[in-house]
Parts: sequence; C-alpha cells; structure tokens
Amino acid sequence: MAATTLFGLIGALPAAADPVGTDEPGTASEAKTAWEESQRQAEISAEALNGAKQAKADADAASKKAAAAQVAAEKAAGTAKTTAEKAAATAKSYQSDLDQFASATFRGARTGTMSLLLTADSAEDFLDQATAVERVAADTHATMDTALQAKADAATESTKAASAAVTATQAATEAATAAEAATKAETEAAAKKTAMDTAVSDAKALYDKLSEEERLAAERAAEQARRESEARAAALAAQQAAAEEAAAREAAAAAAAAPSTSAAAEADTLVAPASEAPVSEAAPPAEEPAPTTEAAAPPAVSGGDQLGQIAAQAALTKVGAGYCYACDGPDAFDCSGLTTWAWGQAGIGIPRASYLQAELPSVPLDQLQPGDLVTYYSPVSHVAIYVGDGMVVSAATYSVGVVLVPVDGAGPNPTGHRVPR
Repeated sequence: MAATTLFGLIGALPAAADPVGTDEPGTASEAKTAWEESQRQAEISAEALNGAKQAKADADAASKKAAAAQVAAEKAAGTAKTTAEKAAATAKSYQSDLDQFASATFRGARTGTMSLLLTADSAEDFLDQATAVERVAADTHATMDTALQAKADAATESTKAASAAVTATQAATEAATAAEAATKAETEAAAKKTAMDTAVSDAKALYDKLSEEERLAAERAAEQARRESEARAAALAAQQAAAEEAAAREAAAAAAAAPSTSAAAEADTLVAPASEAPVSEAAPPAEEPAPTTEAAAPPAVSGGDQLGQIAAQAALTKVGAGYCYACDGPDAFDCSGLTTWAWGQAGIGIPRASYLQAELPSVPLDQLQPGDLVTYYSPVSHVAIYVGDGMVVSAATYSVGVVLVPVDGAGPNPTGHRVPR
C-alpha cells in the first residue's frame, strides 16, 4: 500500500519541506521512509533550480537591456553636448557683430536722423544717407533678433545636454545593478544545482538501502503505474476512434439516403444498351482496411481553443517518456519541463518552475480545458497539464516517467491555472 501510494501520487512536494535527516537509517523501514522523503527533496530542489535558471535568464536579459540603454543614453548625451556647443558658438558670433555696432554708436557714428539732417550737404544727400541708415538699422534689428534667438537656443540645448548626461549616468548605474543581479542569479543557480545534485544522489543512495522485498514492491508499483497510464491512453484513443467512426457512418448513411441529383442519369444507367457492360445490382461492399500493427497514435484532443489543444496534444505524445530532474526534453522531462515544452509547441512561453506557473490566472477544476495547468501540494512544487476527460499528463518521478492520470491522481491540493494567450 505504501509503495502504491508513493507512485500513485506521483509528483513533487512542498518547497518548504524539511530536509532529510543525516542519520543513517537503522532499519529497512526507516530506509524506505528516508528514500521517499529524499525523492520529495530532489523534486523540490529541481524546481528551485528551474526557478533560479529562470531568474538568471531574466537577469541576463535585463542586464543586456540596461547596457544597451546606457550606450544609447551616452550617445544622446554626446550629441546633445555637440549641439549645445554649436549653438553657443553661433550666439557668440552674433554677439561680436552687436559689440561692433554698439562700439560704433558709442564713438559717434552718424546713425540718427537729426545728425544726418545737420550734416547733409543737400536734400538729396540727406535722403540717400537716411535710406542707408534705415537699411543698416533694419539689418541690425534682424541681427539682434537672430542673436537673441541663438542665445535662447544655446541655453535650451545646454539644458538638454545636462539632462542627457544625467540620464546617461542613471543608465550606467542601472546597467551596473542589472549586471550585479545577473551575477548573483548565476551564483544562486549554481548553488541550487549543487543542492539538487546532492538530493538526487541521496535519493539513489537511500534506494540502495531498501530491502530486496521493498525494492521489488517499488518497482512493481512503478510498472503498474506505467501500465495503467498506457491503458488509459489506449482506452481514450479507442473511445475517440469509435466516436469518429460512428460519426462517419452517420454521415455516410445520410448521404446514401439523400435523393439523387440526376434522375435522368440514373434512368440512362438502368436502360443501358446491351453492348455495354451490365451494372451489378448488388455489388459487394468495399472491404475495410486491415488493422495496423503499429503503435496506437495518441488520443486526439477536443474542447477549449486551438492553442490549448496543441499544447495538450503535444503532452500526450510524451506519455511513456522518461523523467529527469531539471530536464527540458524532448526525451525526458521534469514536471514543469514538460508543461513548458508542451506550451512551447503552441508558440507560447511560460515560466520554467511549478511555483511560478502557479501564479498564472486560476481556473476552477470543473472548468478545466485542454492545455490548462494543474499545480499540486502546498506550497506548490508539482505541475501537470490537463488534456481533457478529467485527465492530466504528468512527469512523475524517475521511476515512473511521464504518465496519463486523473486530475486528482497526480498529487494533493490540485489547483487549476489558465495560460494567457
């Protein structure tokens, strides 16, 4: 019963489970208990590693994005500085013209109308000089306006340059922080990997301490779980095949019962000339193709939407595949590795850890659709994918592999989740 329960509840256990004791088991029963607990710890460690790998990937992406933002900000700051310097140079050149005009006026240059009137030799001379002065005044006024605008532009560009420099400095700080986070995530992932390897090694070592009788019982339980899974898949496929065959027969019967669309052609056939080959009145029905001896295809998935069906169908193709801690497939998986791979076949990425997948939107178990995820344990440390008809595909343990089981057969505390499309 204990071995059957162990493999019937296939899956991971809470991430908060206490670590396995370091004392050597003194009896076969203690060895069995320690082995079961070590399997739980190995699964939990694998999921922790998966989460650490996800965090590292996210940190690396953030670091690259921050570094690119820093380069762009520094380039923008350099451009803004150059623009500000050009604007300042332009304003300075106009300032020189204004200074010359002011100096000339101060030295007594004849720029006023009264001065021209008093110094002109004739009326014609006065008009000529007045016109020239007006032109000079107009040009000077325009120069002053342009100079003032250039000065304002220079101030604006200087402000922009200062702001761009601040942005570049902030970007550099953020890039450094992101790089530090990526390094930290990498270190944590390495530590999680070491912990997982230790847990897996402990599980295998403790398995060797089981009595021969308990070891055989565990192997028989695992084999039984695999056979039951295969039987469920075969029964589901046969049920769906029978339904499809019944639908095809109904369609054929409906087509045969439909009135002929060419009565004249039918009459011509009945009174065909003697020279023509007679039409058989009761031709034998076509023989059905002989059943194939190839392995049955996985059952088809119906219900839900197309993307969910694709993910569920992909998972069904892996029933019977092997289990491997922290593996992504395609030949062996752990629990979240299978669900991530299955949804990847539908072109949708999901978090690579069961406890992260548990953060996806919840859905009641009685409203599950193909492709939905079902998480187990509290805290969450195992996940499976719903494929319809009350069944999930679960990457169980290294002894059992990937199996098709009822929703409540993959672990305690099942909770449904829907993958955002």
